[in-house]
Amino acid sequence: MAFFALGSCKKDDDEITQALTASMSATINSIDEIDQTTVTGSKDWSSITRVSIMKGDVITITATELSIVSTPDIINVTINGSTEGTYKLGIQDAAAQCACVLSTKYNDANVVFTSTSGTVVLTKVDKSAQIISGTYEFWLYSGGVWKTITNGKFENIKYEKK
Repeated sequence: MAFFALGSCKKDDDEITQALTASMSATINSIDEIDQTTVTGSKDWSSITRVSIMKGDVITITATELSIVSTPDIINVTINGSTEGTYKLGIQDAAAQCACVLSTKYNDANVVFTSTSGTVVLTKVDKSAQIISGTYEFWLYSGGVWKTITNGKFENIKYEKK
């Protein structure tokens, strides 16, 4: 009986450690509406909550920042694959291998920006522990307005299998 109790404490400790080391961050850039290339503002974004699901070979990560003064920004990244490697979204690609949606406040309204191009690199897929890590970058668009997500990184994100 004592061995069982010790074993379950170790598992609980591992889950707590994993939860404390899990993170998702990025830089959200506003792009000049006229030349569509110049960055006019940047915001460092970091999630406070993350939910990740693997269904078949598709991984979805939804992460929300902590914001006390306004509506929090939410980033949703979808990867059509479940192995380590590079996944791309772009006009030149035959099929979308990844995508991103950014829900944010813009001109006093809640707006959803959808990716038009981007890349996700899965650097770690531990299927036995159900943990993923990687990087991401995207160009996003909504109603004539562009944003980019750069320096995107997720580490030790625990996913649930569906």
